[in-house]
Amino acid sequence: MKYVLSFLLLFVGSQFIYAQSFSTDPAFPTADAPLSITIDLTGDSDMEDETDVWIWAFLPENCSTNCDAPTNINPVPNDGSLDEAKFSPTGNPNEFTITFTPTDFFNKPAEEITKIGFLAKASDWPLGQTQDFEIDISMGELAVSISSPSEPFLFIDLNESVTITANASTASSLTIFQNGSPVASNSGSSVTFSTTISTSGTTTFSVSATSGSTTVTDEVQIIVRAENLAARPSGIIPGINYSANT
Repeated sequence: MKYVLSFLLLFVGSQFIYAQSFSTDPAFPTADAPLSITIDLTGDSDMEDETDVWIWAFLPENCSTNCDAPTNINPVPNDGSLDEAKFSPTGNPNEFTITFTPTDFFNKPAEEITKIGFLAKASDWPLGQTQDFEIDISMGELAVSISSPSEPFLFIDLNESVTITANASTASSLTIFQNGSPVASNSGSSVTFSTTISTSGTTTFSVSATSGSTTVTDEVQIIVRAENLAARPSGIIPGINYSANT
């Protein structure tokens, strides 16, 4: 599942965006089944290039006592006792993954696990940590998520193609909208739409999933860079320029 970025650095002049992100497998996790979390630490000044990464997890709602995972111990002992809370490298630079079953990991019944909060950290707090993330735990209700692009914001160039793919937790009526107008639909658990964007600015793609009287939505914004202007000729300055012959 795609999750909203925990922080965003936006430089308007250069139209550059950085978003730290993570994904889950399955896309709509449940409390009593294995959950895999994959996180990309690229660009994180505290955690980029860290080789040993642990999860610090907690239950931010529907929990009254012992809401931290039993593995929340800092600094990490050197005896391997917290190996179940350690991320494994995926082989991609700065990307790590971990798998656990929430009911076992928190030692809590499924009804108390409706949302999981977590961060990634080094062996000790002073060595680095990410900001907090949250994962919604499915209780069997209808849900929809755009899986491609994987970020809620994406920069592209003029006339570049994009593919929008969305998945629903159960079979439903799915529709993709481009700036509010329907462009693709399907009955089932997924829908895909590809297009080339030839107008600069922001294009919003949203998806709706409807089952019975219930409708849920998700969206992504595609920011299209304007064409670059030609470089200023040598010797030309801002303002009025006078010819040497005048």
